[in-house]
Amino acid sequence: MILDAKKYCQCMEEVKHRASLIGSFIASGVSFGSNLHDYEVVCLHLRKILELIAFSALTANKEEYSKIHNDYSKKWNAKRLLKSIGKLNPDFYPQPVEYAGIIDGGVKHFKEVETGFLNKEDWIKLYDLCSKALHVWNPYEERDRQINFEISVAEWVKRIQNLLKVRYARPLGGKVLWLVNMVSPEDGKAHVMLSSSVENIE
Repeated sequence: MILDAKKYCQCMEEVKHRASLIGSFIASGVSFGSNLHDYEVVCLHLRKILELIAFSALTANKEEYSKIHNDYSKKWNAKRLLKSIGKLNPDFYPQPVEYAGIIDGGVKHFKEVETGFLNKEDWIKLYDLCSKALHVWNPYEERDRQINFEISVAEWVKRIQNLLKVRYARPLGGKVLWLVNMVSPEDGKAHVMLSSSVENIE
């Protein structure tokens, strides 16, 4: 489990790096010649961020997932991976939380965040949008070479950050939750802490 948690944190460090690259690119005002080319660059990093979220779910559920899928180390399609993990563990998707103080018995309480983050449906939508930008258009396809992202790239990044800032990961099997802090006050890195819900504390 410790090794899996380390791999989870490695995924999150790369997420932070790619999100920072997107932010720097947007802030710079630099263009690669057209909006389409600019979106292709951004979508490359967004797509990889989404893939990292999927593979982090694999690391959190690897112990049980590998019992059924012995080819887990060869999985590469993030969308199919999320679907197969979801069949085993419907609660696999990260649940963002925020610190809400100390309750009776000195237990730290975190309440679930309900809005403003990249939910599972958003993940699928953004993944498909990025796929359109990263593949060459069929020259005979008669439609505009434009992709409607519905909201700004900056807002997509914000939703991703809101999802990952502090959240629970719920591995399949067992009563232990992973409490993930994207930026530890100690060293600024992603950390995983093992936690239990109150009803599981004896």
